[in-house]
Amino acid sequence: SVILCSVVPRMSSVVVRAAVVRDIGGFDESLTYGEDWDLWLRLSRRYPGVYVRRPTTRYRLHSTSLSGTGTARTERYYRANVLVLEKHQALSPSLAVRRALGRARAALAQTLLAAGRRHAARAAARHGLLTWPTPLAVRTLAEATAPGAYRALSAAVRRGSRATR
Repeated sequence: SVILCSVVPRMSSVVVRAAVVRDIGGFDESLTYGEDWDLWLRLSRRYPGVYVRRPTTRYRLHSTSLSGTGTARTERYYRANVLVLEKHQALSPSLAVRRALGRARAALAQTLLAAGRRHAARAAARHGLLTWPTPLAVRTLAEATAPGAYRALSAAVRRGSRATR
């Protein structure tokens, strides 16, 4: 289940026999982003793995990185997560993948909302709620639908709960 949280190892920190990679079909070249995570998910379905908690590599981002920086990079990251998880849910449906997919859709919705794209955020949050309800998806849907409403409601609830103590 760790691998479904997209705590994905970087390509340079993984050791896999070439025959094993060939056996599962290699990288899915139709994916623009997330092709490494897709590979790890497919590997994990057929072969055991070991997760090393200690950092073994460094990952450097700079303004000319292919993966980009800032909001655009974050959006691409979450879109890739959703795409990879949709693929794996179709290949082998499970509650664990569905839960991860719901969380990824909620995170994408939050990213879209932070970028000021309320309509897209609302659609992504709704889709996330239908997949697997999360508090983040509820909050994002509320904020995308009526900006400030969730914050105001939360504050009122907190004030009310303090008054009843």
